[in-house]
Amino acid sequence: MNIDDDDADVVYCNNVSGEKTFVLPSTLDPFTKLIHLISLKLSGNYLKILPESIGFLTQLQVFEARKNKLLYIPDSFCRLKLLKVLKLDQNQLSELPENLYQCESLERVGLESNEFEYFPSCLVQCPSLENIGLKSNAIR
Repeated sequence: MNIDDDDADVVYCNNVSGEKTFVLPSTLDPFTKLIHLISLKLSGNYLKILPESIGFLTQLQVFEARKNKLLYIPDSFCRLKLLKVLKLDQNQLSELPENLYQCESLERVGLESNEFEYFPSCLVQCPSLENIGLKSNAIR
């Protein structure tokens, strides 16, 4: 399969071997097996989607998925009440889940170089938010 294949939902690139596949390895999904994880860094891969099971990572405090091809963030992401840092720079995002404000501990959000045309209104309701990066979007 070609890495640019539009029919592919998820692409995983093993940064050690360089092997590219179109599904997350079984050690990463379902995320139900990683319930004690506090930091997850998936930057520099070819991910287009994240599985709904990411919502099971209820202890997660840092999530980085920069330099991917993410089209959206699943609604289950809103269950991550302890999340403090969310870095989603350099993807293809144009919106965030409406209930993202439920991530009550969220302090820093990186959304630079995406496809946002409007300021994500859900961020206004995040009670702990201190820093938002939105440069290099098409915000009107």
